[in-house]
Parts: sequence; C-alpha cells; structure tokens
Amino acid sequence: MDRELIDRLIIKLLEDSISEEESLILKEWLQEAENVRYFNHFIEIDHLVKSKIEFDHSASLQKVRELIKERPATSRYSFLKYAATVAIILATGYFLFVKNKATITGSSIIENNIRAGTDKAILTLEDGSAVALEKGQSYLAENISSNGEKLIYTSGSARKAEVVYNFLTIPRGGQFFVQLADSTRVWLNAGSKLKYPVAFTEGTTREVELLYGEAYFEVSPAADHGGSHFAVSSGAQKTEVLGTEFNLKAYPDEPQILTTLVEGKVAINVDNNRSYLTSNQQSKVDVTTHRLTVGTVDVFDEISWKNGLISFNEKPLDKVMVDLSRWYDFEYEYATGQKKGIVLTAVLERARSIEEILDLIEEASNGDVFFEVNNKTITIK
Repeated sequence: MDRELIDRLIIKLLEDSISEEESLILKEWLQEAENVRYFNHFIEIDHLVKSKIEFDHSASLQKVRELIKERPATSRYSFLKYAATVAIILATGYFLFVKNKATITGSSIIENNIRAGTDKAILTLEDGSAVALEKGQSYLAENISSNGEKLIYTSGSARKAEVVYNFLTIPRGGQFFVQLADSTRVWLNAGSKLKYPVAFTEGTTREVELLYGEAYFEVSPAADHGGSHFAVSSGAQKTEVLGTEFNLKAYPDEPQILTTLVEGKVAINVDNNRSYLTSNQQSKVDVTTHRLTVGTVDVFDEISWKNGLISFNEKPLDKVMVDLSRWYDFEYEYATGQKKGIVLTAVLERARSIEEILDLIEEASNGDVFFEVNNKTITIK
C-alpha cells in the first residue's frame, strides 16, 4: 500500500478528521505487526499526537512534516503512549477513537443526571477554614493563588521549626492540579485527599501524605533543594523519591496500594521491607497483610487518567465501573453478578458524556453488557 497515503491517514486519524472509509483502510493496513511498529515510529518522530495544527491535506507530505516539527514535543509518557495504544486498538478491532460522537443505540436512559468530572477541589487552610476551588473562580492569599483549575504555592522553604499544613480534597467527579512550594507538580484524581506543608523546612526531607485516592507526582529534584529528598506517605507505605515521576493509587475501598514508576527511581518502604522500582515497574502493597510485590506494567494504562483518558486493557467490568463511578460520580448495581467478570479493552476520552461511554463499552463487549440509567444510578444487565 502506498506509504504516503498511509502517512496521510495516520495524520487524519490523530487529527480526528478521518472518514469511515479511510479508517477501514488504515485498520486493514494495521493488521500487520510491521505496520503497527511503523505507525508508532511515525508518531514518535513527528510529535504529532494531540496536535492543534490544522493540516492542509492537499499540501505535500513534506510540508505537513515541517508543520509538525515546528510544534513543541509532548510529554514522552503521555500521548506518545496513547498513539501506540491507538494502533493496538485498531489492530484488535476496537476502533473507538475515530468517532466524533457515539450513536446511542443500546443503553436505556430513564433519567440522567450524570456528568463528566471537572476541575474542582476543597482547600483546607491551617486555621481549618475551607475554600471551594472550581473553574471560573479565583482565589488569592499570601504565597497561594488559584484560577479555579490549578493551585500554585510560590514560597520556597521555611526556616521556622513549626510546619504548617494545608489539605486539598478532590470530590468524586473532580480532579485538580497543585504545584507545591518546592515546585513539585501533583495531579490529583477524583476521590483523593493530599496533606502537604505550605512551605518545606530547609535541610529536612520534603514529605507529603496522600491520605487516600490517586495522585501523579512530578517531583522537583533534590539538587534544587540542597539535597533534600522527597517522600510520600500513604497508609503503611512510604515512598522515597530518588527520581522524578510516579503514580500512587491508594483508595480506601481497594485492597492494594499501587505505585507505578514512570521515570527515575523510587524506594518503597513497608514495615521492614524495602524495594526499589525502576521505569515501567509497579509495586503492590496489600493493605491488610502489608505484603509487597513488584512487577512490570503498561505505564500508559496506569496514568491515562492524568492525560484525560480512560484506558483499560483486558480489565474486568467490575473494576472498570469502579473507576467510572469515581469520575462521573454515580452509583451502580448488577442485575446479575455474572457480568462482573466480563473482560474489556478500550481507550476512551474522559470528556465524553456517560451515554457515549456506556454505548462504547457495550460495543466493546460485543453485546454481552447492557446498561440502564436512572437518575444517578446505573444498572448493569
């Protein structure tokens, strides 16, 4: 098949302007493993993913490539991984991304008050007062500012002995970003709570606590803080950061604490056990027995939420529904427990409506799953 045609189809796929006929051509081409590798290589070289450029498809391919190369590179672990996954989805038949809008044909909707999550949080200050942070509302205090979508601390370090803490609570149906006083960047998922000092004390470990929930940390290097290391506590686990980026998942209704290393190195401490993680590894700590195990995982699936995606690769429906219920803030129930173990694979956008998400899951299940929505409760049939 003509390589220039394929290049154009890949560009149109990721620009979300590909036609149904063109998508079928690309899907057929991606049946070959060699072609999947080319697809991934094409994207990694050109940094095309999630581009805002409007391409002129009548222009030469060389001109298109020049436009691509003018834009900044994306994070190596965000949408480059998404692109690779798109190829896998295409090759295995789960072609979910090319539709601009899903057609609702299966789910029965009686009344729907379920909405996709938004940027929102509750900031609890040192005096116990609470400030609601949400899109469209700003907040400004000494060394703290928020535009309703992110929270920024500008103070560097404290010399006084007393450490003052703030709390950031993310409700179900929410997410938020906070930059701590040491410039460490933290993305918090729905149903999470983080405790952290307003300013870090010079010469001591920079320590925060994920009380519950899920957070992605991009840690400011120790070299920028006089050698002070960074640590995150969560339940029985303490994570010592020897590198930069990792994801920590510690929800109170889940049996394990999961730590996924994206880049760098971290040490996991539980009781008297200590293990080191390198890139693409994940530790699992049993919250009851404190047993610690380490294995290799697909980082993309673990951190997709941070990049505005819902990704599940051969994941049981019951676990999928747990994640969805946090983001869309709904309750759910099963008409029959036999549906819980149905395995699904898909990559979806978190901005989609719940109707679209459910319809796409029904497609991915090949008709094995049917949903009924009534107000804020979903019944799985």
